[in-house]
Amino acid sequence: MNRVYNILLVGETGCGKSSLGNFILGKEDEFLVSDDPDSCTSEPVRKKSKFDPEIAVIDTPGFNDSNGKDDENTKKLLKFIKEIGNLHFILIVFDYSRPRLDNSTKNTIKFLCKVFPINFKYHVGFVFTHFIFEHQIKSKSNPVESRKKYISMVMDLISQETKESKFNEPPMYFLDTVEEDDFSKGQLLSLINIAKSKPSIQTINDKCSNKYAKVEEEFDVRKDNKIKDNKIITYNKLFKRNKCTDYNGNIFCDDWQLISTDETYKDLGLKSNIEEESFMDKCKDLIITGCRLYNGVKYVEHKEKKALKNGKKYGFGSRVYDFFDGYNDLDKK
Repeated sequence: MNRVYNILLVGETGCGKSSLGNFILGKEDEFLVSDDPDSCTSEPVRKKSKFDPEIAVIDTPGFNDSNGKDDENTKKLLKFIKEIGNLHFILIVFDYSRPRLDNSTKNTIKFLCKVFPINFKYHVGFVFTHFIFEHQIKSKSNPVESRKKYISMVMDLISQETKESKFNEPPMYFLDTVEEDDFSKGQLLSLINIAKSKPSIQTINDKCSNKYAKVEEEFDVRKDNKIKDNKIITYNKLFKRNKCTDYNGNIFCDDWQLISTDETYKDLGLKSNIEEESFMDKCKDLIITGCRLYNGVKYVEHKEKKALKNGKKYGFGSRVYDFFDGYNDLDKK
């Protein structure tokens, strides 16, 4: 049984991924092609080549999709890749006539770096479609040099996201998938040979999201005290929220959610006989006063911690106001 090398195509909607997939497979109708600005491909699709049994191509929905389904499409892609479990070469596809490195393109590349966190740069190549070789002959331009700086920026981004050194000479291909001239056929042969030289990607992180680069859980413990039936009841309330960082470095936090409450009791040891009622009342007053002082101090500590976390000043006047706010809090219970 022949080994099958899987080639994944990703790129912006309308860049020519489906046409490229058909060109690699040597067939015109394996992947649906359309001039419509909306993405034709709504699900990841894998097709095997009938001309080369060692090659299979995976076409994907385009990012920056006009229907706004980028997050949904990347979830489908993650699931699809996990099910295949055997990926060798990832081709990021650009339109030669209008290569763009906008936020959507950058975020998708960052997302791919999170999905394939180890040695991603060794499994990635770049394809420029809609490349007409005859125009380059007439203009005497060098197609590689004309796009080298552009790809260098992409490799800088990959290096930054993966924390690995820059790969200075990534595979680059220039193809006319419509006319299929001799130059394009030579580029295709080189592409397939490179794909067959790649080992399978071993590490896939299927826990990441196209929307957020990182999601962290934050916890906060808050205490409340209450006196009831000659006992001090302390309520330990645990709150949690998600701190999310998107691929542009922006941070978003959910609202705090109460997830658990524990109660601890401390017996005041007060007696109920008539002779000691006056003493009990004094003790009770002292305890209540102590609890008020404790509440005031703890509330100031809580507000100070919150101010420091948010980078705000917390002056003397605010401390006094918050102390008495916490001090009088028992009246509300």
